[in-house]
Amino acid sequence: DVHTAKSQRILPEVKALLQRSRPRLSKLFTRYAFGIGAPEPQDKGHWTSASMSRFALEHGIGVLVSNAELLRLFDDCALLGADGQFMYASFEVSLLAMASRLYKRKDRRTAECCLRALLFQVGVLSTDDISAFREGTRLSGGSDSGTLAS
Repeated sequence: DVHTAKSQRILPEVKALLQRSRPRLSKLFTRYAFGIGAPEPQDKGHWTSASMSRFALEHGIGVLVSNAELLRLFDDCALLGADGQFMYASFEVSLLAMASRLYKRKDRRTAECCLRALLFQVGVLSTDDISAFREGTRLSGGSDSGTLAS
């Protein structure tokens, strides 16, 4: 649910996880974005429904969630962006909604735990990063490098 995900985005532990992961998440968002370099606030680009489908397919999410569900999530999150466009903030909300849908279970109850599982699946976090979060240290390879291929 997008409204739940939007409210979870400001929880301190989720906000910290998103902040720590932002360099890698930005690279991931940019990989599928259109319109990069447009005037503000769209200068970082936006996603289309095809971007969402490609992201889901390339990261194994498409086999877990139907295309209809993804497109509904895309449409709901796009409404959060300027002019109804799926911007970076929409991306973060969609990740939280997907994480909750895919990973919420008895041993992963919090939004943060679900989000960590999804970030691991899409290559934003490595096993070393999961340990670093527990210990409160930096992500492996510094704050802006990671497992994402360019």
